Amino acid sequence: MMPTTKTHVSAQPNENEELVEFFAPYADASQRQDLLVAVNGQTLRIRRGVPVRIPKKFYKVIRAAMEQERVARNAMEQAQRRGEEPAARF
Repeated sequence: MMPTTKTHVSAQPNENEELVEFFAPYADASQRQDLLVAVNGQTLRIRRGVPVRIPKKFYKVIRAAMEQERVARNAMEQAQRRGEEPAARF
């Protein structure tokens, strides 16, 4: 007889699965496409210009990407003020 194993499943909901309000605005004409976000193999397509409720884990990834973009933009602006060439874009 094979031994059985028990898996403990928490009754408490995962914080990252909680739904949060999000709105992806149109920044300009080039950003009319839906916003695609992937977290641990799950992909979510978010329509721009429409308020939606998304799992917090996707919201966290979007916020991190926005912060990275802000830091990169600031670094490029500082380099331009100093007369340096900005780093190559990938």
